[in-house]
Amino acid sequence: MTQALMRLEDISFAYETTPVLRDLSISIREQDFIGLIGPNGSGKSTL
Repeated sequence: MTQALMRLEDISFAYETTPVLRDLSISIREQDFIGLIGPNGSGKSTL
């Protein structure tokens, strides 16, 4: 198994009182392709 290049664990973020990320965990390895899709306001740009 290849080692993770980037690992995020239990990431949460809010703009004032509006949560946009909650308990996000992701591990990205070499040669992985990542795409983010979702509705407006779902936290894609924040991530």
